[in-house]
This record gives sequence, C-alpha cells and structure tokens, in this order.
Amino acid sequence: MEPVAHTNTTSTTISFHFTGKASEYFKIWIVNGLLTVLTLGIYSAWAKVRTNRYIYGNIYLDNEPFAYTAVPVNILKGRLLA
Repeated sequence: MEPVAHTNTTSTTISFHFTGKASEYFKIWIVNGLLTVLTLGIYSAWAKVRTNRYIYGNIYLDNEPFAYTAVPVNILKGRLLA
C-alpha cells in the first residue's frame, strides 16, 4: 500500500444572497397573471420564464448571479404536446 500524502486545506466562505424586492416580484406577478388571462393561457410560458429570470437573476452565489436560459416558445410547444 502506498502512503497517502496529506495536504493542508484552507476553508473559504462563499456568500449566498438574494437581492430582489417583494414589490418588484408582485408587479411581475400581477402583469403575468393579467396577460395570461387575456391570452387564454398562451402567455403562461412567457410568464414562467419572466418570473424565473427575475428570481434567478437576483440570487447571487459568490457575487455571481444565476441565469435562467429557457426559451418560452419551447415551453409552450411542450405544453401543447402534452
């Protein structure tokens, strides 16, 4: 059996925070709801993407935001197929 070399490891702290505001999210939610009703549900795919982009874009891990890269048309096609 070979000897195992031990290395010194240093711990680093990674920050995780959310910078969004409830009032901004509420505005997005209201507009999404109204447009979804007016378009008889067709806009719901775009509403999902818009909501997730807001939430993911305001979550930071080590000062880097997340990204939501879904395409609303593909979501709509999947829903129609289902």
